[in-house]
Amino acid sequence: MSIRACSALGLFAGLLAQPPPTSPPLLRVDVELVQVDAVVTDSRGHHVPDLQREDFEIRQDGKLQKIGHLSFVAGSPATVGWDRPKASSVETIPPPAASIDAKDIQRTYALVVDDLGLTFENIVRVRSALKTFVDENMHPNDLTAVITTGRGAAAFQQFTPDKRILHAAIDRLRVNLNSRAAGASVFGSFTPVVDQHDEEWARQHFTNGTLGALQYIVQGLRGLPGRKSVILFSQHIPMDRDQPGQWIEHLQRLANEANRSGVVFYAVDVRPLAPPSGFSATNGRPVMVAETRPIDRLKQRLNDHAAYLEAQTGLYYLAKQTGGLFLKDDNDLTKLIRQAIEDQSGYYLIGYRPEAGTFDKSRGVTRYHHIDVKVLRPGLRVRTRAGFMGAPDVPESAAPRTRGERIAAAFASPFRAAEVPVRLTSWFDDEPDGGPSVLSMVHIDARSLYFSPEADGWKKAIVDVVTVAMGAEGRSVSRLDRTYTVRARGPLYDSLLREGLVYTTTHPLKALGPFQYRAVVRDAMSGRIGSASQFIEVPSVRKGQLAVSGVVLLNATNDAVQQLGAGGSGDDELANQSGGHPALRRFRYGQKVAYSYRILNASKRMETELRLYRDGVLVFHTPATEIVAESEGPPGHKQLTGVLTLGPPLLTGDYVLQVVAMDKTERKKQNVATNWIDFELLLAPTLE
Repeated sequence: MSIRACSALGLFAGLLAQPPPTSPPLLRVDVELVQVDAVVTDSRGHHVPDLQREDFEIRQDGKLQKIGHLSFVAGSPATVGWDRPKASSVETIPPPAASIDAKDIQRTYALVVDDLGLTFENIVRVRSALKTFVDENMHPNDLTAVITTGRGAAAFQQFTPDKRILHAAIDRLRVNLNSRAAGASVFGSFTPVVDQHDEEWARQHFTNGTLGALQYIVQGLRGLPGRKSVILFSQHIPMDRDQPGQWIEHLQRLANEANRSGVVFYAVDVRPLAPPSGFSATNGRPVMVAETRPIDRLKQRLNDHAAYLEAQTGLYYLAKQTGGLFLKDDNDLTKLIRQAIEDQSGYYLIGYRPEAGTFDKSRGVTRYHHIDVKVLRPGLRVRTRAGFMGAPDVPESAAPRTRGERIAAAFASPFRAAEVPVRLTSWFDDEPDGGPSVLSMVHIDARSLYFSPEADGWKKAIVDVVTVAMGAEGRSVSRLDRTYTVRARGPLYDSLLREGLVYTTTHPLKALGPFQYRAVVRDAMSGRIGSASQFIEVPSVRKGQLAVSGVVLLNATNDAVQQLGAGGSGDDELANQSGGHPALRRFRYGQKVAYSYRILNASKRMETELRLYRDGVLVFHTPATEIVAESEGPPGHKQLTGVLTLGPPLLTGDYVLQVVAMDKTERKKQNVATNWIDFELLLAPTLE
């Protein structure tokens, strides 16, 4: 691994994301103001956005309060799917995700799969419904995570608008054999058998695990902007029959934390509709019982019904207390998810001044205050949070200050830290001798670093560079942490400021599958932070899987075009005025750009397409083109090169170039592979 000056010539005019903006809390509780959010719908379930203060009544503990503030916050409309390129011969490849900043976030979803309380059969149903949500209902500016209650906190690294990351997480959802529902699953002819006492202990132990995981998730969501939705998929959060008071207190603490964090629970009971009386819910066959008396059958039916309703208590409570919905009694989980999405169309913020004594304790115990909101216009319904604990909001903790705290906070955030502009570029490859690996390049804008003056005109900067590779479950599989001292003077120092620094490292891989690479850069002198991330799918190349290696973009100088064998002439003049290094990829309007990539396990009949996206919208594509095998390179691997001219009808902005390779022999089950690279298109120098 190394850090060096970027060898490309040109200007570095960084315009990256700003830090996440602060968002007003949805439930604000202090001595001056109590503010709650409320959803109002008509008889058809449509949101009503035109109400005034006089249309509402709000009561705290039964006492009417004077409304001092009312506003309507419009949500985003439902989005269906993505626009497939009409001229493409490939049917099922979505466009790469566009980058997203905190100010652009429209909706935030935590899709929480309670694998501590789901049977095998229901895990399968949830997995299918989540895939439909990601493909058909997810908006480009939605921030989404797939989290399980039994996998720990690492999945919090996965909040993203990138559908590839979400699909990778969904594909790895599995039944948790170490859960309260494992005994209810049927695995072929084997059904786990547990002692009744142990079963009750496990039931409560894993219920506490579910509630603890939800508490952590809610706390993590607090720092994200706007109204956040937790869509919880579970069969039940059963009551602790031995200590019901502690169970209720735990739920109340969770609901209060959710309310103060702007989180709404949409609790989905994933159990299918109950079969007719006397039939098994597992296989639909008649249940053989020894009792024949009608009174015995009635008792059994009542006990089953009571147990069914008891299992819903915790889910209903979380939805009711946070102003969400309890969704149940439907075999179509996709329909239930859609109901939760449609509920995001908008909400009211209602504020009032709390009366004296709201925050007084009763015998040293903080009191709970009930909130009741009514809409006076006939025919309308309102949902809001049920109440709050009588304690003012605790001020947000101070920003992280130590090196470790700041780096950890940057890794945990779904947004880019932009105090130091950073661009991450990672390429996958698989050499016959060396095996699979990922080469990563981190470009650092040296103008954002502090260079301290030294003797004889030297200037010194100290840079921390931390890179982490995370697997599909959000757990770190590789981490590198290095500190570099950069010293320069004269023309070299001027070159550093103009071209930036590039840090390179190679990660040999022991496992295959999806990975997310993250890089955090810290200026040790000033404490400023920058970060970037990239998703990479590492395929099973040695098992014959078709794959496209990383795509390289660089200035199409005459020398570069000749070295790549791309054909034609280069463009030295514009190349000298751009940041066209492969780690930076900032090109000028009208410039020629060289690209190169490899197709691994290519057949004799291959076709390729190039697609160009701007802000997630297809703006240019080439028709499917048959390729000819190269004479050089390992057997089954084909090197492709070419030159693009970034002229009309393109506009300046951020772009994604996607490469699609298709095996036309139809001998492989997986006959399409893709990869992509992003870049920025700047104005031509004459237009600046």
